[in-house]
Amino acid sequence: MKKYIKIIILIIIILTIGIIGYNAVKNRGGTVVVREAPFKQEVVTKTVSASGRVTSKNEASLSFSAAGTILSISVSEGEEVPKGKTLARLDSSSISHSTQALKDARDIAIRNKELFIEQFENNKSLAGGEREYEIKLRTLNEQISQAEANYKASLAGLNNLFINAPFNGTIIDINMNPGETVSPATPVMKIADLNNLVFEVTVDQEDIGLLKNGQNVEVVLDAYPNNIFSAVIQNIPLFADTTNSFSVEMKLINGEGHPVLLGMEGDANIIVESTDTPVKTLDYDQVYSDDSGNTYVWVVNETGLLIKRNIEKGLEGDLYVEIKSEINGNERVVAPLNDNQELEEGVKVQVIE
Repeated sequence: MKKYIKIIILIIIILTIGIIGYNAVKNRGGTVVVREAPFKQEVVTKTVSASGRVTSKNEASLSFSAAGTILSISVSEGEEVPKGKTLARLDSSSISHSTQALKDARDIAIRNKELFIEQFENNKSLAGGEREYEIKLRTLNEQISQAEANYKASLAGLNNLFINAPFNGTIIDINMNPGETVSPATPVMKIADLNNLVFEVTVDQEDIGLLKNGQNVEVVLDAYPNNIFSAVIQNIPLFADTTNSFSVEMKLINGEGHPVLLGMEGDANIIVESTDTPVKTLDYDQVYSDDSGNTYVWVVNETGLLIKRNIEKGLEGDLYVEIKSEINGNERVVAPLNDNQELEEGVKVQVIE
């Protein structure tokens, strides 16, 4: 037991000596160790990041405007269809019979008017006189108008039994089958124009004011994590959606050998501001601001003391900050060794690379 106690005491002594030695090196002569923060020549870029997915400029979920049983679906998934093509229809037997009956009623009303004119126009006294003739003729015209309106309404109802392609596109999904019963607005199929794809992202309110049409965008799709697609903003909405965010569309430039497909997801970096050429910069975490709004950096002067040096900054980007001020040639810009280290003006420092 005594042997183990001696070993433990020896270990404690060694650790204590090590800690004292480390602190002696680190804070030799009361100095603080900091790292050098050299200037770099970089293009400063400020971006807004957002996630999104590939959608179509023309994309629609199609449904019937009436309830009924699906009689036929005349297309298949993946089929390209022209605008106006009939894609599906409901069983129209009952409405067709009603429509024919209303057409017959209209034709009878027209014929009754023709017979009345033929019989009484040249001898209006037999119709009860001029006034009675005009009243009867007006009544017949009203009957024709009513019959015509009923017939046209029924024809419009027939149109509700069909789904027609609203634009040139490709059928990308079919949800129902012939023989199934549907209600109005029940999704039957989906169509999209695959020749007019866009990347759509959701942008928060605090960022939407930074965006404008024509801005360049870098897009990385999950399907091609090592490929960067170029894009351009082409549509900024005038109002927020139901989540109080904004859906922004951008035109993708399809990369060679990397086909962009509907539904692909990814991230976009929208370049809202950038320097034209490389400029003098520091890392964004090497530039500070005080309570008065002054921008400064930490420098070591020729006597080895740490001081704050106010500077003028240019564009503040995602990674770098443009530095417009000149630093005295006898001074070196420095930064803390880590996020937990707090620097104090006037202390003696040791600079490491």
